Amino acid sequence: MTRSMLSTRDARVLALGAAVVITLLGIGRGVPMLLARTADRRQSATSASQRAARAEWSAQNAESTRRTLDRIRTQLVAYDSALVEGATPSAASAALAELVSNATSDADARLGSIQLTADTLVGRGALARVTARVSVSGDLMSIAQLLQMLEEGPQLLAVREVNLVQSQPGVAHGQPETLQVELLVEGLFRRPPARGAR
Repeated sequence: MTRSMLSTRDARVLALGAAVVITLLGIGRGVPMLLARTADRRQSATSASQRAARAEWSAQNAESTRRTLDRIRTQLVAYDSALVEGATPSAASAALAELVSNATSDADARLGSIQLTADTLVGRGALARVTARVSVSGDLMSIAQLLQMLEEGPQLLAVREVNLVQSQPGVAHGQPETLQVELLVEGLFRRPPARGAR
């Protein structure tokens, strides 16, 4: 068919049809891209709205959060004062040995031997365990008083084991029986954080 064979009306219909096909192809490609872009914008707007809401909540509750943080820091300071003192595992072991020795003396018991161990792999600022395996002797009242002093003292100590090794009756009539006991005493210490750390 040649151009001369097409009437003006046919040419217009043909041009209109071509325009419709091109428009449909454009819409077919453009609508999904437009929908994807709209979905991305909607998701970005939702995310920004959530961030703004969190920031607004944080701003409104900043004073309350600061007061809570101050209260927790005060509690931590009080808790740290109940730990065995020591910047290093060996210093904590020496401090625990002194606590046990003083309690033994105050309870009128006799300290036989003491073996100390402490966690050495603990990082700065972390809580670690320090233990003392202690051999003591004394009468029932002095051993009971020693246990009470260790458990209820100002430091957070726990007697994990109590083993009766030997008991000897009193030599003279009316003297109390002497007990020899092995104790496992455990405490916690915290290495101070590195300088400049918070």
